[in-house]
Amino acid sequence: MVEERKSKPYKVEETSPSKGRKQVGQKHIDSAIRVLKNNIDARLYEKGWGSFASRHEILGILTEEMAELNEAITDEFGFKEIEGELFDIAVGCIFGIACIRAATLLS
Repeated sequence: MVEERKSKPYKVEETSPSKGRKQVGQKHIDSAIRVLKNNIDARLYEKGWGSFASRHEILGILTEEMAELNEAITDEFGFKEIEGELFDIAVGCIFGIACIRAATLLS
């Protein structure tokens, strides 16, 4: 099982592999996590707390969401639409992890 780590602010060092790229600030990460939490809550409200049935259902959900992201990117949708698809993928991932941790998958 993956160990949980305490979250703490970090600083991009000058020797960072991403040196030369625009940097994402801690406030942007925190904001994305808040919106993700809201999206998870909305998913639970809409579809309930019922577990995914299997690892194959997790794969099916994420494959479908990836196809929607691919369409949003290749058809040059706006960043808001792309962000929405990324949140859908993240919600599926987090809910899948929760199902694994709750030991609710049938296979």
